[in-house]
Amino acid sequence: MMRTLAFVIFLSLAACGPAPIDQGPGATLGANPARLTAAQPTTVLKLVTWDEQGEPGTGTAHFDALGGALLEGSEVALTNGEATVTFRCVAGADPNCSGTVEVDAQWRGVTSSVFIQTQ
Repeated sequence: MMRTLAFVIFLSLAACGPAPIDQGPGATLGANPARLTAAQPTTVLKLVTWDEQGEPGTGTAHFDALGGALLEGSEVALTNGEATVTFRCVAGADPNCSGTVEVDAQWRGVTSSVFIQTQ
C-alpha cells in the first residue's frame, strides 16, 4: 500500500512539471548596424519590452547615450512593446564618439544596453 501511494505521488508530481518561473518585465536593445563609420554615422536602435505576463510593454522608454545624439530625443513612446530611435555618432565631431559607445534604454526599472563601435 505504501509503495502504491508513493508511486501515485511520484506520477502526479511528474505530470505537473516544475513550477512556472516568475519572469517579470524585461527588455532587449539592439542596433542595426552595430558599427558606425564616417560614411555611415547613424544606426537604428530598437528596444523590445514585455510585462510580467509576457505581453508587449506599454508606456514610455528612456534612452541615454554616453556620446553622440538620439535624433528623436530620449523619451520615446512604446508601440506594440517596441521603441525605435536613430542614433548618430560622428567620430571627430564628438570626442565621446570614438571606440565603443554605450547606449542604455530603461523601461519600468529594467535597463538594457547596446555597445556600438565607431571608427
